[in-house]
Amino acid sequence: MIQIPEFLLRRNEERQEFLKKKEENAHPSQAEAFKTAFKEKYSEIDEALNSCHHLEGDRNKISERLNEISRELNILSKFLSTSSMFLVAYDVKIFTQSIQQLHEKMADVEAKLLPKKKFGFSSRIDKKKEFKKTEDEIDATEKKCSPKIPITRANSCGFTF
Repeated sequence: MIQIPEFLLRRNEERQEFLKKKEENAHPSQAEAFKTAFKEKYSEIDEALNSCHHLEGDRNKISERLNEISRELNILSKFLSTSSMFLVAYDVKIFTQSIQQLHEKMADVEAKLLPKKKFGFSSRIDKKKEFKKTEDEIDATEKKCSPKIPITRANSCGFTF
């Protein structure tokens, strides 16, 4: 039997390991592919939230932009939930927390750029005053226009008082 020198055997093993590593790097695992895709999408959404400050004047554009960002966040959440099968529980927790941070940041941006209208009764009071004024005007015009003849009321029997 032919004996192969030991250095050639070691060299062959090293070459085999190198080929395995190269093959693994060429086809990343599902978890690695998810992590890179998640990071890209996360950075896109974060940049979109930061760019909302440039639209401060127009409420319609801001609300449309925030709706788009909300849709993207929902897509990212669904992507995480479908990918949780092959992710480690710790990674799922970390990615869930990062999505939650984006939701909080979006709520802060929305509160800052689209504040809610304050509730108040001032408009209702004004309407009541206007209504009372119109009733008073009607009463005044009735007094001016109506003759000073006593009004007789008819009873249900047909008798008058």
